[in-house]
Amino acid sequence: MTGRGTILRIGLVAMLGPALFGSPIMVTNFSFENLPTPGTIHDACGTGCQYTLASENAIPGWTASTPTQEGQFNPGVSSGDTTYFNSVPDGNWVGFADAGNLTQTVATVAANTTYTLNIAVGLRKDAAHVGTAELLINGNPYVALGVAPTSGNWSTFTTVYNSASHPGDVGMPIVIELISNGFQGDFDKVTLDGTSSVPEPATVAFLVTGLLGLAFAARGRKPANA
Repeated sequence: MTGRGTILRIGLVAMLGPALFGSPIMVTNFSFENLPTPGTIHDACGTGCQYTLASENAIPGWTASTPTQEGQFNPGVSSGDTTYFNSVPDGNWVGFADAGNLTQTVATVAANTTYTLNIAVGLRKDAAHVGTAELLINGNPYVALGVAPTSGNWSTFTTVYNSASHPGDVGMPIVIELISNGFQGDFDKVTLDGTSSVPEPATVAFLVTGLLGLAFAARGRKPANA
Protein backbone atom coordinates (compact mmCIF):
# COMPACT_ATOMS: atom_id res chain seq x y z
CA MET A 1 0.00 0.00 0.00
CA THR A 2 1.33 3.44 -0.91
CA GLY A 3 1.89 6.14 1.63
CA ARG A 4 -0.89 8.22 0.10
CA GLY A 5 -3.23 5.22 0.25
CA THR A 6 -2.51 4.81 3.95
CA ILE A 7 -3.16 8.49 4.62
CA LEU A 8 -6.39 8.28 2.64
CA ARG A 9 -7.59 5.36 4.77
CA ILE A 10 -6.73 7.20 8.00
CA GLY A 11 -8.60 10.25 6.75
CA LEU A 12 -11.69 8.19 5.89
CA VAL A 13 -11.66 6.48 9.30
CA ALA A 14 -11.52 9.87 11.02
CA MET A 15 -14.24 11.38 8.85
CA LEU A 16 -16.61 8.42 9.21
CA GLY A 17 -16.24 8.21 13.00
CA PRO A 18 -19.37 8.49 15.18
CA ALA A 19 -20.85 11.88 15.94
CA LEU A 20 -21.58 10.88 19.53
CA PHE A 21 -18.92 10.17 22.12
CA GLY A 22 -19.85 7.82 24.95
CA SER A 23 -18.10 6.27 27.90
CA PRO A 24 -19.10 4.36 31.04
CA ILE A 25 -19.14 6.28 34.32
CA MET A 26 -17.61 4.40 37.22
CA VAL A 27 -20.08 3.09 39.79
CA THR A 28 -18.17 1.89 42.85
CA ASN A 29 -19.10 -1.67 43.85
CA PHE A 30 -21.62 -1.78 40.99
CA SER A 31 -22.60 -5.42 41.60
CA PHE A 32 -22.06 -5.52 45.38
CA GLU A 33 -19.30 -8.15 45.17
CA ASN A 34 -16.92 -5.91 47.13
CA LEU A 35 -17.55 -6.79 50.79
CA PRO A 36 -16.45 -4.76 53.84
CA THR A 37 -13.04 -5.81 55.17
CA PRO A 38 -12.98 -6.67 57.98
CA GLY A 39 -16.68 -7.37 58.07
CA THR A 40 -19.38 -9.30 59.87
CA ILE A 41 -21.02 -11.84 57.56
CA HIS A 42 -24.15 -13.66 58.74
CA ASP A 43 -24.88 -17.11 57.35
CA ALA A 44 -28.08 -18.18 59.06
CA CYS A 45 -30.40 -17.74 56.06
CA GLY A 46 -29.99 -21.03 54.17
CA THR A 47 -27.52 -23.20 52.29
CA GLY A 48 -24.73 -20.91 51.12
CA CYS A 49 -26.88 -17.90 51.97
CA GLN A 50 -25.12 -14.93 53.61
CA TYR A 51 -25.78 -11.29 54.33
CA THR A 52 -24.21 -8.18 55.85
CA LEU A 53 -25.84 -5.18 57.51
CA ALA A 54 -24.75 -1.60 56.89
CA SER A 55 -25.21 -0.87 60.60
CA GLU A 56 -22.35 -3.28 61.36
CA ASN A 57 -20.18 -2.64 58.30
CA ALA A 58 -20.82 0.06 55.72
CA ILE A 59 -21.45 -1.13 52.16
CA PRO A 60 -18.35 -0.16 50.14
CA GLY A 61 -19.28 2.67 47.80
CA TRP A 62 -22.86 3.07 49.03
CA THR A 63 -24.63 5.07 51.74
CA ALA A 64 -27.56 3.46 53.56
CA SER A 65 -30.45 5.62 54.78
CA THR A 66 -31.44 3.08 57.45
CA PRO A 67 -28.29 1.04 58.14
CA THR A 68 -30.10 -1.62 60.17
CA GLN A 69 -32.26 -2.40 57.15
CA GLU A 70 -29.82 -2.26 54.22
CA GLY A 71 -26.85 -4.39 53.29
CA GLN A 72 -25.44 -7.01 50.94
CA PHE A 73 -27.08 -10.37 50.28
CA ASN A 74 -25.76 -13.65 48.88
CA PRO A 75 -28.91 -15.74 48.30
CA GLY A 76 -26.89 -18.95 47.95
CA VAL A 77 -27.64 -19.59 44.27
CA SER A 78 -24.01 -20.54 43.64
CA SER A 79 -24.45 -23.30 46.25
CA GLY A 80 -27.61 -24.59 44.61
CA ASP A 81 -30.04 -22.86 46.97
CA THR A 82 -32.97 -21.35 45.03
CA THR A 83 -35.08 -20.47 48.08
CA TYR A 84 -34.92 -16.76 47.31
CA PHE A 85 -33.79 -16.38 43.68
CA ASN A 86 -33.34 -18.62 40.65
CA SER A 87 -30.21 -16.74 39.61
CA VAL A 88 -28.04 -13.68 40.29
CA PRO A 89 -27.33 -11.27 37.40
CA ASP A 90 -23.65 -10.69 38.22
CA GLY A 91 -21.44 -12.61 40.66
CA ASN A 92 -22.95 -14.00 43.88
CA TRP A 93 -23.90 -10.92 45.92
CA VAL A 94 -26.60 -8.27 45.51
CA GLY A 95 -27.57 -5.15 47.42
CA PHE A 96 -30.80 -4.91 49.41
CA ALA A 97 -32.85 -2.16 50.96
CA ASP A 98 -35.75 -2.74 53.31
CA ALA A 99 -37.98 0.34 53.68
CA GLY A 100 -35.01 2.59 52.94
CA ASN A 101 -32.55 3.43 50.20
CA LEU A 102 -28.95 3.10 49.05
CA THR A 103 -27.29 6.08 47.37
CA GLN A 104 -24.04 6.85 45.58
CA THR A 105 -22.83 10.11 44.04
CA VAL A 106 -20.98 9.14 40.86
CA ALA A 107 -20.23 12.32 38.87
CA THR A 108 -21.38 15.85 38.08
CA VAL A 109 -23.61 16.80 35.17
CA ALA A 110 -21.77 17.77 31.98
CA ALA A 111 -23.30 19.90 29.25
CA ASN A 112 -24.91 18.29 26.19
CA THR A 113 -24.68 14.79 27.64
CA THR A 114 -27.17 11.95 27.79
CA TYR A 115 -26.91 9.70 30.85
CA THR A 116 -28.36 6.18 30.80
CA LEU A 117 -28.83 4.21 34.02
CA ASN A 118 -29.37 0.44 33.85
CA ILE A 119 -29.96 -1.73 36.89
CA ALA A 120 -31.11 -5.27 37.59
CA VAL A 121 -34.07 -5.35 40.00
CA GLY A 122 -35.11 -8.63 41.61
CA LEU A 123 -38.21 -10.06 43.26
CA ARG A 124 -37.59 -12.50 46.11
CA LYS A 125 -39.74 -15.63 46.10
CA ASP A 126 -40.86 -14.92 49.66
CA ALA A 127 -41.80 -11.29 48.97
CA ALA A 128 -44.32 -9.38 46.88
CA HIS A 129 -42.44 -6.08 46.69
CA VAL A 130 -40.19 -4.82 43.89
CA GLY A 131 -37.75 -1.98 44.56
CA THR A 132 -37.20 1.04 42.36
CA ALA A 133 -34.17 3.00 41.19
CA GLU A 134 -33.62 6.54 39.97
CA LEU A 135 -31.15 9.23 39.09
CA LEU A 136 -31.46 12.15 41.51
CA ILE A 137 -30.23 15.38 39.94
CA ASN A 138 -30.70 18.87 41.36
CA GLY A 139 -33.48 17.57 43.59
CA ASN A 140 -35.39 15.97 40.71
CA PRO A 141 -35.87 12.18 40.44
CA TYR A 142 -35.62 10.42 37.08
CA VAL A 143 -37.18 7.04 37.80
CA ALA A 144 -35.96 3.86 36.12
CA LEU A 145 -38.70 1.86 34.41
CA GLY A 146 -38.89 -1.74 33.28
CA VAL A 147 -41.00 -4.87 33.16
CA ALA A 148 -41.62 -6.11 36.70
CA PRO A 149 -39.66 -9.32 37.39
CA THR A 150 -41.52 -12.53 38.11
CA SER A 151 -41.03 -14.32 41.42
CA GLY A 152 -37.42 -15.37 41.95
CA ASN A 153 -36.17 -13.54 38.86
CA TRP A 154 -34.66 -10.24 37.73
CA SER A 155 -35.49 -7.52 35.23
CA THR A 156 -33.47 -4.60 33.84
CA PHE A 157 -34.81 -1.15 34.66
CA THR A 158 -33.61 1.92 32.73
CA THR A 159 -33.81 5.69 32.93
CA VAL A 160 -32.38 8.30 30.55
CA TYR A 161 -31.52 11.90 31.44
CA ASN A 162 -30.39 14.50 28.87
CA SER A 163 -28.60 17.53 30.30
CA ALA A 164 -29.23 19.52 27.10
CA SER A 165 -32.85 19.78 28.25
CA HIS A 166 -31.76 20.96 31.72
CA PRO A 167 -28.93 23.49 31.25
CA GLY A 168 -29.33 24.68 34.83
CA ASP A 169 -28.22 21.24 36.08
CA VAL A 170 -24.69 21.45 34.64
CA GLY A 171 -22.19 20.96 37.46
CA MET A 172 -24.74 19.42 39.82
CA PRO A 173 -24.05 16.00 41.44
CA ILE A 174 -25.45 12.85 39.81
CA VAL A 175 -26.82 10.54 42.49
CA ILE A 176 -27.90 6.95 41.94
CA GLU A 177 -30.64 5.99 44.39
CA LEU A 178 -31.89 2.44 45.01
CA ILE A 179 -35.19 2.54 46.86
CA SER A 180 -37.46 0.15 48.71
CA ASN A 181 -40.73 1.20 50.31
CA GLY A 182 -41.44 -2.24 51.74
CA PHE A 183 -39.93 -5.70 52.16
CA GLN A 184 -37.55 -6.01 50.27
CA GLY A 185 -35.88 -4.37 47.27
CA ASP A 186 -32.93 -6.26 45.74
CA PHE A 187 -30.52 -4.72 43.25
CA ASP A 188 -27.53 -5.76 41.13
CA LYS A 189 -25.39 -4.74 38.15
CA VAL A 190 -25.77 -0.95 38.39
CA THR A 191 -24.28 0.79 35.32
CA LEU A 192 -24.28 4.39 34.12
CA ASP A 193 -23.16 5.61 30.69
CA GLY A 194 -22.65 9.16 29.49
CA THR A 195 -22.91 10.05 25.79
CA SER A 196 -21.82 13.53 24.75
CA SER A 197 -22.52 15.28 21.45
CA VAL A 198 -19.46 17.51 21.96
CA PRO A 199 -16.15 15.82 21.04
CA GLU A 200 -13.19 15.95 23.40
CA PRO A 201 -10.03 17.87 22.30
CA ALA A 202 -8.22 14.63 21.42
CA THR A 203 -11.10 13.62 19.16
CA VAL A 204 -11.11 17.02 17.48
CA ALA A 205 -7.38 16.63 16.80
CA PHE A 206 -8.01 13.21 15.26
CA LEU A 207 -10.71 14.63 12.98
CA VAL A 208 -8.42 17.47 11.89
CA THR A 209 -5.73 14.90 11.08
CA GLY A 210 -8.28 13.04 8.97
CA LEU A 211 -9.17 16.18 7.03
CA LEU A 212 -5.51 16.96 6.38
CA GLY A 213 -4.96 13.37 5.28
CA LEU A 214 -7.79 13.55 2.77
CA ALA A 215 -6.52 16.86 1.45
CA PHE A 216 -2.97 15.53 1.07
CA ALA A 217 -4.17 12.40 -0.72
CA ALA A 218 -6.35 14.45 -3.08
CA ARG A 219 -3.41 16.65 -4.06
CA GLY A 220 -1.46 13.56 -5.09
CA ARG A 221 -4.06 12.36 -7.59
CA LYS A 222 -3.37 12.89 -11.28
CA PRO A 223 -6.08 13.84 -13.79
CA ALA A 224 -7.46 10.82 -15.68
CA ASN A 225 -6.18 12.18 -19.05
CA ALA A 226 -2.65 12.99 -17.80
